[in-house]
Amino acid sequence: MSTTDSYNVIPAHIEQSDRHKKAKAFLENFRAKEGVDYGWAIDHAKSLWSETNKHFASLDDKADSIIKYLGGGIGLFSLGVLAKADASNTYLILWALPAIFLAVLSVFFAAWVRKPNSVPRMPSIEAAVSCAEEESGADFLGQWHYACESQLMANESKAKNLERATLCYCLSLALLALPLLAAVYFYYHPC
Repeated sequence: MSTTDSYNVIPAHIEQSDRHKKAKAFLENFRAKEGVDYGWAIDHAKSLWSETNKHFASLDDKADSIIKYLGGGIGLFSLGVLAKADASNTYLILWALPAIFLAVLSVFFAAWVRKPNSVPRMPSIEAAVSCAEEESGADFLGQWHYACESQLMANESKAKNLERATLCYCLSLALLALPLLAAVYFYYHPC
């Protein structure tokens, strides 16, 4: 049986990692031993696959929340600042730019988490049937391991971008104090 199905495209950054290469080697070399009960290992593989898929969806949901709330907030905040801008307070727009920039950057990272991309999947039913007919059903554990490791790495990649989005989000909120501080300062120290 082939190590991957033709529809199971792995992103390059995952495929080139040592961890993925080890999982692929395990897939190609693992053969079930006679007399060994692999039932618990199969149950664990199913559980791990389910867990990694839930985590993948959870990361998407968190990124989606950042996009919804911060994306809309950027637009409203920017419109509010521009609506009140005149010659006497243009400095407020300048002081708001770092917060707006980081908010946009946060939405960018969150959108990167949500972007459509190839994700690792379990082999097709046809591949599973072929494995069952040609080899021991437990030999399919190599496929489970390969798919789970690939999915875990995809999740880690998404999580890093979500971390970046969250950091930019928090910094953006903190930097919203700059225009307020500038307004107070220039109120008491007019130019």
